Amino acid sequence: MSKLYESRKTNLNYPLGKDEVGYIFKSDNINKIIEHINKKMYGSYLVGGVVGTGKSSLLDIAAGYTLTKSLVIHVNFYNEYDVLDRFTTLVLEYLIESVEREKEDSDKELKTILDEIKLKLEYEIKHQIEKKEAVNSEIKEVYKEKTTLNSRLGMKFKKIFTADINTKGKMEDKNEIENKDNKLINMSTTMSKTENDRLEDIFKIVSRLEKRNIIFVFDELDKMKANVLGKLFKRYKKLFVEKNIFSFFIVDDLMYIKYSDNNINKNKIYTYLTGKYYMPLLTFEETIRYCVMMFGEKKYLLCLMEYYNTLGNYRLLNIDHEKYKYVDKVTIIKAYILINVIKQFELSYLEKCYLDLIVKNIKAIIEEVTKLRKLQIEELKKYLKKNKKVIDKVWPKSDVLIKSVIETINKICPNAVKVDSNNNVVIDFNFMYLNYDVFVNEVLSQRREEWSKEELEYIQLSDMYYSMNKADRLYTHIPYLRNDIIPLKVADNNPSTYEEALINLIKANLGENELQVIILKRNRGEESLFKDDHEYTGIVVVDNGVFQVAYYVDKGCYDSEALYAKKNLINFSEKYGVNVKQMVICNAIDLNKNIGEIVKMYNSDD
Repeated sequence: MSKLYESRKTNLNYPLGKDEVGYIFKSDNINKIIEHINKKMYGSYLVGGVVGTGKSSLLDIAAGYTLTKSLVIHVNFYNEYDVLDRFTTLVLEYLIESVEREKEDSDKELKTILDEIKLKLEYEIKHQIEKKEAVNSEIKEVYKEKTTLNSRLGMKFKKIFTADINTKGKMEDKNEIENKDNKLINMSTTMSKTENDRLEDIFKIVSRLEKRNIIFVFDELDKMKANVLGKLFKRYKKLFVEKNIFSFFIVDDLMYIKYSDNNINKNKIYTYLTGKYYMPLLTFEETIRYCVMMFGEKKYLLCLMEYYNTLGNYRLLNIDHEKYKYVDKVTIIKAYILINVIKQFELSYLEKCYLDLIVKNIKAIIEEVTKLRKLQIEELKKYLKKNKKVIDKVWPKSDVLIKSVIETINKICPNAVKVDSNNNVVIDFNFMYLNYDVFVNEVLSQRREEWSKEELEYIQLSDMYYSMNKADRLYTHIPYLRNDIIPLKVADNNPSTYEEALINLIKANLGENELQVIILKRNRGEESLFKDDHEYTGIVVVDNGVFQVAYYVDKGCYDSEALYAKKNLINFSEKYGVNVKQMVICNAIDLNKNIGEIVKMYNSDD
């Protein structure tokens, strides 16, 4: 059966584009970024989050909805040599590539500037190689590293690096050779002048694009040493701070904590930042909503498993969902321990980045406890410290978390926690496994509402929203639909999917600003086997304040096949306070191409 996520060409493990904004689940950061860009608040921004939380997608989507058209240049780094010694070269390469891809070179003067800069880069690279070869003219051994510099610009060069050999004939290892190569490259060019010239070339291109928002996205920095931003700002502050350019630095959660610290004695970079954003992992409740919306998930225990396996990471959720079709006892036990320990540290004043760190640390401790089955706590502390399984830089430290895990296990399954003759605490996971039913009963019964035995296994609305037991909101009729509304097809013509997909979308978006259900009806005419048969297309409009998304099921259902699908959608919408508007259309249309026709009808219909 088709589900929402199948409407994309592949799964969601690659960055999302502007037209796929509806697949980003509840991100308030988009609004803030759009506002800052629209207000021309130029400068440097820090974007942090665990790998796979959608940081790059966030920027692409936000840039796509700014008032002034934006040009986004993604600059990817893969090692510190690229960051520090080839920075301006890479920025120029990616900038030229982006400009040419966007057809900005229709400006003849701009095209001339681009051609001149490309020729200059070509000359500099040749000059650099010649100098290096001259320095290494007496070397006996040569190894070739086939690297194509500036391949994005069509400059097909092969770099030939020669290895320094000891005059006594002793062969140096490859790492030592590469380090010397890097030093020679730096010695063979005047870095300060070269870098400054390239910066001026960057500014020269940018000055020709004054009608666009120029947004640089510096990615993969989390693979570098933690002080990499300090070095970059020391060299290129002119680019990051003094020009009418937006620079977004994408980092992981640990680097974000380091550079978002407002203590300027420890963190001078803070004074250069115009803003900072953090993309948190989904909470357990948000993970349930995401699984309902994207996968049509119904079983509570499977959602619990998904959360433990992914910790609410978008990328992992999308990649791993198909792997887990059946309940795994071990994972359910660990997952229930996890969510109960997390509750003890979900303090409102803690920033999301610290909460993510706490959640990851708790899971690491649970993993070690269950992996070894029987384990002395003192040994666990030493092991965690030695192998850096947890980060002890922030509260609560590993001692506090270990104690909380033990107390939680003892509360659920007391006989699994024992004290030996030496007063060491020992956790018997084998006993926990044999008493799996105890954990399942706790998992299903300790929820916000009392359910019948049949309902316990299934996801309820109160599992998706804190304290929402039944409909207590009334979504008034959306006054108007925007001309830039985004149509997203969620399924093909299948009555069951039609009903499931749209109802699940409503469930998962009850926390948004406004919701609207639209049902299109048309007579099928000659296509129908019955004279009065009609075709229905269901649309769920979600308005989150910055953009509107029209999720639709292609064609929908027919009177002769499954009229109940339309009726169930209406009944569910009305039950939860979502306004339903029914409209009649003459011809079948492709909503992805002609959503504007529906927008006009909706806005003009009183």
